[in-house]
Amino acid sequence: MKKLLIMGFLMLSAAALVFSGGRQSSGTQPAGTASGGDLKFKGTLTVSAGTYLPRQPTETNPYTCTEFFRVAERYQALHPDIKIEFSEGGEGDAWLSTRMAAGLAPDTFSLHYFSVNTVLSPNSYYTLNEFLERPNKYVPGNTRWLDLFRPYLIQQIQGVNGDINVINADYTGTFVFYNVEMFQKAGVQMPIRTWSEYTAACDKLKAAGLTPWAWSFGPSQEGEHYITWFSRLFGTNLYYDDFEKLAVISGNDALALSPLEVAIAVKNGYFTPSDPRWMAWWPLLKDHVDNYMPRDVTSVAITRQGVKNWFINGQMAMYWGNSGVLRDFQNAGVKFDYLTFNWPVPDKASLPMATDYYSAPAVGGPVGGWQFGISSPQANRSMTPDKLEAVIDWLMYITVPETNEAICNDGGSYAPSIIGAKPLEALSGVAELMDTKPKVIDIGPLSLGQAAASAYYRELQLYMSGNQTLQQAGANLVPVFNAAADEIISKAEIDVTPYLKK
Repeated sequence: MKKLLIMGFLMLSAAALVFSGGRQSSGTQPAGTASGGDLKFKGTLTVSAGTYLPRQPTETNPYTCTEFFRVAERYQALHPDIKIEFSEGGEGDAWLSTRMAAGLAPDTFSLHYFSVNTVLSPNSYYTLNEFLERPNKYVPGNTRWLDLFRPYLIQQIQGVNGDINVINADYTGTFVFYNVEMFQKAGVQMPIRTWSEYTAACDKLKAAGLTPWAWSFGPSQEGEHYITWFSRLFGTNLYYDDFEKLAVISGNDALALSPLEVAIAVKNGYFTPSDPRWMAWWPLLKDHVDNYMPRDVTSVAITRQGVKNWFINGQMAMYWGNSGVLRDFQNAGVKFDYLTFNWPVPDKASLPMATDYYSAPAVGGPVGGWQFGISSPQANRSMTPDKLEAVIDWLMYITVPETNEAICNDGGSYAPSIIGAKPLEALSGVAELMDTKPKVIDIGPLSLGQAAASAYYRELQLYMSGNQTLQQAGANLVPVFNAAADEIISKAEIDVTPYLKK
C-alpha cells in the first residue's frame, strides 16, 4: 500500500503536500569558495553533529545523513591543513557535561539552546555574539554573519542577558500523525482543530476497540521532551492575552519571553499555582491518560521509542511527534497510510479560561538538530585562539544558505532556517509555519533550568499516575520555581526591581 504523509497547516493553507519517502535534491550546489589561507590553525577539528552525524546508509537505516561528508571534503579542499572529524560519541546533556568536565569535549557540539543556556556551566562554552557581528566571508556581500539568521528565531534562543550560545540553522514542526484506516474504521471526521474535537475523536476510536494515543513517561529527558511541548501548547493559549504584561523587558512586539522575563513572571505570581491558568490543563491530560491510553502508560519503563513503535506497528491510532520522526517511519517501513493534523488547541468547551489564540505553532521552533556551540578551553584542553578561529570559520562555511539547505534536506527531518535556504517540498508546511512568527509563552520548564524542568516533569508524572493531587503538585513546585527564578535574576545585568510587583 502506498504511504502518504500530508504536511499542511490548517491555519496556513488547505493544500496537502505529499511526502514521497525518497531523498530530494534542493536543485542547487552548496556555495562557499572563499580563500582559506587566512587561518593559522593546522590540525583536526572535532564536530559532534547530533542529528546530522554523517553515516553510510545501511539496509536497516537507508535514509541516514551523508551530506556532511561532502561538505567536509569541500572545506578541507579550501583548507588543506585542516581535517574535519565527526564525533561518533553519545549525545545529550549528560554525555556532553561529562566530556566537558574532563576537558575532552568536541570542538563544536550539537545541543539544544535551552540545555546550553540552563544546564551547561557558562565557563564550558563560548558566547557567540561577538563572532556573529563579523562578516561571513563565504557569503558574497555579507557584512554581518548574524544577518543570515531570522531575527525572531535568534530572539527565541537567547539566554538571560541576550547571549547567543549556539548557531541555530533549522526548524521543526510538530504534528499529530494518524493511521488513516483506523480513523475510517472509527468514523472519525476531519478536520480536528480543538481539544473538544480531539476528545470526541478519541471517544470514537475507543468505541471501535482501538487505542487512541499515548506519550512516554519514561526516563527524565524523554518525558520532559513531551512536557515542554504540552506546556507551550496550553501555556501560550491560556496566557496569550497577558503577553504584554509578561514581556516586561522585550515588549509586546516580541515573539517569545526571555528566561529573565519567565523568572520575573514567576516572582510576580503568573507561573505559580496562585494563577489558575498555570496548571489548568493538567486535568485535561489526566483525563486522557485515564480513559484513552494503554494501562500502566505512566510506567517509566515505557520509552519514547516504545510509544513510537506502538504507532509504527499499528497498535495505536495517533502519535504526537515532530518532523524529525519522518525518517524513523521510513526506516521502519510503515505499512499503512498515515496523515497529519496540527495539535489540537484548548477551546472554551474543554477549558473555559482558554483564549482564542491558535497556539499549535508555538510547539514547533528552533529545536531541531542544528544547534552548534563551541567548547571553551576549560571544556576542551585542545582549544587555542587559533583553533577557535578555525571553528568559527567552519561554522560560517556550513551556514552558507545553499550549504545549510543541502545538509538539512539530506537529513529530511527539519526545514533549513538560514535566510535564502529552501526546504524539501514535503517540509514546506514547516517552513511556512516558521515565517508566521508565532508567539511562544514558555511557562517554566524550558527557561528556568534543568532542576525546574525535572521537578515539573516529576510532579506531573506523580499527578498523572494518581499518586498525588493537583494541589500537592503545585505546592511542591513553588519552592523549586522560586529558587530557579531567583538564580536567573541574580545573573541579570539589569536592575529588575521596576518589573517586580510590590
